[in-house]
Amino acid sequence: MDATDSAMIRYASQKFNRDMSDDIVNSWMKPHQLADLMLELYSEGPDGRTGENIGIWLNHPIALPPRQEILPSRHP
Repeated sequence: MDATDSAMIRYASQKFNRDMSDDIVNSWMKPHQLADLMLELYSEGPDGRTGENIGIWLNHPIALPPRQEILPSRHP
């Protein structure tokens, strides 16, 4: 997960005297975007994906990628 508009990032920005422009703040992901993604993942239910890495980065769509095929077990 990349830069998300949160109390932590705002505190760190002030603590280290970093002046954050509106353009920078507006580029951060919003917590509700991540929450919506998690709810979408949760709504897949017990038959949903497990063990997949779902990358969330700035300037990329915040969406679940297509499901991947389950890899065969290396342990028979």
